[in-house]
Amino acid sequence: IRHGLQDADANEIAQRVLWTVARAAEDFQVGVDHGSFRGWLAKVTSNAVINLVQRESKHRGSGRSSVWELLEQFPEPAAELSRSWRDERRNAVFRLAAQQVRSKFTDEIWTLFWRTAVGGEAIETVANELNKSIGAAYAGRSRVLAAIRKAAVDIEQQEHS
Repeated sequence: IRHGLQDADANEIAQRVLWTVARAAEDFQVGVDHGSFRGWLAKVTSNAVINLVQRESKHRGSGRSSVWELLEQFPEPAAELSRSWRDERRNAVFRLAAQQVRSKFTDEIWTLFWRTAVGGEAIETVANELNKSIGAAYAGRSRVLAAIRKAAVDIEQQEHS
């Protein structure tokens, strides 16, 4: 069973999480009280695991269990999932913003931007291949980045209004 949980424990946690989500999902609002949905869901899951550990501790008396050891291995599951959610969201916003601004630039400038800013190639190498001066390459990449940043801010503002 994944991460050392017994099948029965994993099923119980899944049921409790689903019950909590079903009960609270209608009232959930991103950023109002809970932050991101994934962060909230990770916290709900973490709480379900903690509750299971506490119940096991009362029944076994020792306070130690495979579930407790699992919690010690992953002390901040909500933070990790929240970070993952932010990264995924940032990537999605970047892709959408890039799509929106792509048509504003020549193929040459876009290729230069993409290969250097996204692909990690040396700007000097790409500039030489495209017969651009280093200064023009930096300026072109900078213009594309500025346009993507502005589009990303606009996307964020639209989502929050």
